[in-house]
Amino acid sequence: MNRKFVETSFGQIAVQQNRDDGFPVFFVHGNSLSASTFVNQFNDPHFNGFRLIAPDLPGHGDTGRMKNPEKVYSPFIYIKLIIELCHMLDAADGVLVGHSLGGHLVISALEYLPGLKGAMIFGTPPLTNPPRMDRAFIQGPVLAFAFKHDLSEDETALLASGFVKHGSDIPAEISESIGKADPLVRFYIGKALMGGEAPDENRKISEFKKPFALLHGENDQFVNTEYFNEFPVPGLWKNGLQLIHNSGHSPQLEQPDLFNRILQQFLKEL
Repeated sequence: MNRKFVETSFGQIAVQQNRDDGFPVFFVHGNSLSASTFVNQFNDPHFNGFRLIAPDLPGHGDTGRMKNPEKVYSPFIYIKLIIELCHMLDAADGVLVGHSLGGHLVISALEYLPGLKGAMIFGTPPLTNPPRMDRAFIQGPVLAFAFKHDLSEDETALLASGFVKHGSDIPAEISESIGKADPLVRFYIGKALMGGEAPDENRKISEFKKPFALLHGENDQFVNTEYFNEFPVPGLWKNGLQLIHNSGHSPQLEQPDLFNRILQQFLKEL
């Protein structure tokens, strides 16, 4: 993963990229994570013909902490940044791939990037309006830690364990990303999610009219699998949810071979 820094309207952003040409695949990481969580995609030779791009959102990874966190650590700002980076990096005609919070950001960016060829999200329950947060997410302390800024060492470890199947080893990329993230990211993102009106993400997906893939780890500790049965999303790639067995919230790290095969098939069919 080759890192460079890009000057944007929201400050200097760290961006990982594998090459300077090829069909663009733009990855968006989740809350408290970073571009490093896509290491298994960047290292897979089957993607050598594609231009893989993965920024560290403000407050995450090598982008680091911002001087005005109350203004920048916001899903609304992150969406604007994704749109700006796609245009700056000539990726507005490629594919967006979003993990967890990144998936919600991708859904909201779709209508502003009409040249996209497709999109894929995982670890992301598309929300309705009004949102059914109590049904979409598994309520418990692990989820609460995702929006708490002053985590103890034990709470940090529990949060990290929530990103994978219960009892599984925690990939270093997850632990290191949480350690690097500005703790205020979790606070302000949580505040924005709880205080604002969620968009109807099901509607946004159905209006996209391009291939849209929805993946989910069957052992996800954050997202309620039954939610997808209650609010089916119309017009999905392969006519429905793609369930990844023996995986939690981060199949790109837990089951990279299977995840990569699915992504490669999706890209090929475009």
